[in-house]
Amino acid sequence: RRVHGVAVCNVLLLRGRARIPRGASRVSLRFVANLVSDRLLERGEREDEANLAYNVNDALSCMPSLQNGLDVNVRFQSIDDCDAGTAQPVFDLLGVRLVHGWLADPGDAALAAVLSGRGY
Repeated sequence: RRVHGVAVCNVLLLRGRARIPRGASRVSLRFVANLVSDRLLERGEREDEANLAYNVNDALSCMPSLQNGLDVNVRFQSIDDCDAGTAQPVFDLLGVRLVHGWLADPGDAALAAVLSGRGY
């Protein structure tokens, strides 16, 4: 599955960690990428972790992928069982919890057994 930059931007907007220009009826993909990049860089300036610069660098390298979406592999065990691969630092640094609804019906034990440990 793919998580688009607009979704990440929406989380930041809803949390009050980003703003769009007053009166804007739309924004460009460049605006979204810059907004997300700015938040990642701000996080890097506020924290003093040994590997933070490396994580920020990894996250920033994903910015060109925002247009087509960041790859996320969902697994069927729980709503937050997923792997964002190389895009994981974007979500971790921004404090965005990834959840999905790709779960088997709990009443269907046979399907749950087939899907156990598998992903999309």
